[in-house]
Amino acid sequence: LAITTVISIRVVGIILSTALIVAPAATALQLVKDFDRAILVSAIIGIVVTELGILLSYYFDSAPGATITMVATAAFFSALLYRRVIKTQ
Repeated sequence: LAITTVISIRVVGIILSTALIVAPAATALQLVKDFDRAILVSAIIGIVVTELGILLSYYFDSAPGATITMVATAAFFSALLYRRVIKTQ
């Protein structure tokens, strides 16, 4: 994991690497309580966020790293809103 992190920082940058490490995990922990499921959900969220960010950056002609980070942040706040509003009812 450490080697992958160091290589990814050199390839895609510090902000995108940090966003792809932290945001999917934080989002998954908002949605599920079991740690084993959180790992699986985190991986799925990371893949979806990356694909959606690249697609949106293509259509809006924006920087892919920033777009992926914004999509990951939006996913986190959506999960947080879901947990606070919908799950508490």
